[in-house]
Amino acid sequence: MGSPPHPPYALLLAALTVLASCTKGAPPIERSPIGVAEEVAPDAALEALEADGGSADDGEFFLDAYTGCTKVDFLFVVDNSGSMSSVQSQLAAAFPDFIESILRDVPGTDHHIMVVDSDGCEDESLHDCETLPGSRYCPAYRWTACTPTQLSTCDNVLGAGFTAGPLGFNCDFPDGRRYLKATDDRLVERFICAATTGTAGSSEELPMSAMVKALSPELAQPGGCSDGFLREDALLVVTILSDDPETVDIDDALVGDPTLWYDAVVGAKNDPSEVVVIGIIPNGSRCQTTDRFVQFVELFGDQGQIGEVCSGDYTPTFTRAVTAISQACGEFSPIN
Repeated sequence: MGSPPHPPYALLLAALTVLASCTKGAPPIERSPIGVAEEVAPDAALEALEADGGSADDGEFFLDAYTGCTKVDFLFVVDNSGSMSSVQSQLAAAFPDFIESILRDVPGTDHHIMVVDSDGCEDESLHDCETLPGSRYCPAYRWTACTPTQLSTCDNVLGAGFTAGPLGFNCDFPDGRRYLKATDDRLVERFICAATTGTAGSSEELPMSAMVKALSPELAQPGGCSDGFLREDALLVVTILSDDPETVDIDDALVGDPTLWYDAVVGAKNDPSEVVVIGIIPNGSRCQTTDRFVQFVELFGDQGQIGEVCSGDYTPTFTRAVTAISQACGEFSPIN
């Protein structure tokens, strides 16, 4: 399948800039306890992959003969609107097995993992107790207690890596990064903290706009809000989790239709074979479908995996995705 012509990023980003600096406040939500699975041990996983006694029959790889990718950049776009609590909990439950499978089936551990939410509004509870003016995209609330945490300029940028957790607590990412590395300590714990983006976000969620911005040259450049995350010699895997209904059309006003979303993602890599997309979205099997989201994922062919956001378990979707990622890695031509 041929790639649609790439539109200039400037046209896509001009409209996005309007919302990139909005602010929000929201009353604290109660965070349900989430059991954190035992931490994945990346070094142990890599040692298993490199075992001299392995063979093709038992599924192990010989790294010295492997010519595919050993790096993957994982972008998770997690809707933070009011209906997303159970979706975020199911992502937290599925992630440990997913990352363990990646470390088992994809040689190497040099993987990046970044989470973005769907409204690009900073959590005012971190620094301001006053009544907020409110706007179309970021509701106003009165705060009675505040956490004295200083925000960076990226905390209210649509598409910037999300590091705060649902109550505004810092998720303790290493080295000031807005993304995680697969070799970081407490990887699962830190990911779950960030991926549980909360439910106090705007009801006019913008997951596709956040995806486009996160991969844009504006944020990926040195000093940008996703600086260091996206690499030329890595496979890109985008996972979208949203229950955004078809009636919400604000995404169209910002970045257009599924073809333009596809264009923006492929443009970040310049080759559709270097992208895998996982859409945990309304696909019609249990919830009313969001056709535009489904159409976007289907544009990636076999490298687009769709799961029903209203299902009770995302593990089957991620299991299929691991196979697609492993196959894409095997065909990847790394830059020397």
